[in-house]
Amino acid sequence: MDDTFQLKEGWADNNGLQLHYIQSNLADPQGVPLVFIPGGLGAADDYIMEFPQLAPRPCLALSLRGQGQSSAPDSGYTFADYVSDVEAVLNQSGLRRFCLMGYSMAAPLAIEYVARHPDRAVGLIIGDYPARYPRLPDDWPQRAQMAFGGRVADGVLEAMQRDSAAVDLWPRLADIPCPVLVLYGSQPGALLRAADVARYRASLSRPQIVEFPDSDHQLWEPNYDRFIETIQAYLAQLDLAQLLNV
Repeated sequence: MDDTFQLKEGWADNNGLQLHYIQSNLADPQGVPLVFIPGGLGAADDYIMEFPQLAPRPCLALSLRGQGQSSAPDSGYTFADYVSDVEAVLNQSGLRRFCLMGYSMAAPLAIEYVARHPDRAVGLIIGDYPARYPRLPDDWPQRAQMAFGGRVADGVLEAMQRDSAAVDLWPRLADIPCPVLVLYGSQPGALLRAADVARYRASLSRPQIVEFPDSDHQLWEPNYDRFIETIQAYLAQLDLAQLLNV
């Protein structure tokens, strides 16, 4: 990383909750900014590796409530609460227009945000997840504890499960005018099924669908360069569209 590339941290207030985010601090930022919303129990820090790969494009990654360094309240983990976290961070960030990337369980949050704010989102990337927010099963906290327990404060997993409820986002796709890149894997463990891919293709006005045949849900494996290059190519299209004002 050279001297022109730096990271800066920020905090957004959402009704008393402090939400952590990281932005690239570039001497000469160029292109449509990319905003990462981590899925599941991910955090802003998980995307630091991508920032220099995408420079000089400005990037931002956030931690939702209960994740990373953000506040971890005892309750308030509904779908609407999470969307309000995204809104709070982006309002605080100073970014005016950007591309939003929602991976895994964050894809529905990104869909809802873009449907609400089409004037701010010039692009959307959906990472291997259907357009619905899940109701987490009763045994989810125990399974998540085994896999990710060290990453979250006590009680967060149980609160996430308790407050979860199914939300259908498929109808919201009609409210998204910008180009949408859908990435999915084809190996066992991927979460986007063929029927969901077909539904994205039919429901979005400007879809780009990319399959990674040798990937599961972790789209950056086994070929990280392909993952980054696919995103870069899509973002370059957004840059050109912004330049031409189309």
